[in-house]
Amino acid sequence: MPEHWVPMSQAAEIIGVSVAQISRLAKRGEIRVEKDRVNKRVRLVELNEIKAIFNESKYYSNQKD
Repeated sequence: MPEHWVPMSQAAEIIGVSVAQISRLAKRGEIRVEKDRVNKRVRLVELNEIKAIFNESKYYSNQKD
C-alpha cells in the first residue's frame, strides 16, 4: 500500500480520534512524523500506519465506526 502522508489534524478527523492521542504516539516515537516543507508548524503522519495502530489497539476504543 503506498504511503499517504497527511497533517496530524486531518488524520485524527479521518480516524475519529483526538489530535492529542496521535500527538502522544509521535512524542513516544511510536509513529513516523515528518515536517511539512511549506508550513513548518504542521506535522505530517503516515495515514496507513496510524490506521493500523488504532485498529489493533486495545486502549483506543473511542473510534467512530
